[in-house]
Amino acid sequence: MEAMTQKTTTMKFNGTKHELVEILNGLYSTGELAGKEFAIASSKNITIIKEALKDIEEIAKPSADFIELAEKVKAIGTEEDSKVQVDALEAENPELVQARKSQLEAVTAMLDEDVEVNLVGITSAMLPEEIKSHQVSLLTKILID
Repeated sequence: MEAMTQKTTTMKFNGTKHELVEILNGLYSTGELAGKEFAIASSKNITIIKEALKDIEEIAKPSADFIELAEKVKAIGTEEDSKVQVDALEAENPELVQARKSQLEAVTAMLDEDVEVNLVGITSAMLPEEIKSHQVSLLTKILID
């Protein structure tokens, strides 16, 4: 029996890192759909995109101290006076809060950076039958037909 070989078509993506995040979210949203060819193309694209966004992921990681503060905020709950308690915690840790704000501003700026990567193009024939329109809309930038 002769093995079928599918030629994958690469495509050059030119856009912002924010657009890559949207494509990555689209690929994740289709993760449970069946279809070998689509799954292979999706998996390859996820790997490529994650590598292209690795710098943002590193910078976006909150410090251990901020995580500890966030846990305290989370433990406060949704009581009426919770805003006062959260404000008090933030007032006790102004450097920590400001450092996190600056960190998130840097991430936002990085998401606006242009990037060029080679992705695996996906054809409409590769799309699983069960795919929803909102999922397709997240993938339109890598659809090649």
